[in-house]
Amino acid sequence: MSLRVALITETFLPTVNGIVKTLCILMDYLESAGIESILFAPEGGSHDNAATKVVGLLATLLPFYP
Repeated sequence: MSLRVALITETFLPTVNGIVKTLCILMDYLESAGIESILFAPEGGSHDNAATKVVGLLATLLPFYP
């Protein structure tokens, strides 16, 4: 039985911030450990990073949140 990990984020590439940098480090680690992973992120960004498949989801902007 192999380990599989699903990650969900509200921000991803092309945005670069602490969350995205941490996710990229985590995905690189998961790949090196042989752990299958998938990332759910707002659509419009990168579609793959390391061995992690990135699934774009429809996002809605909140007018009161910058």
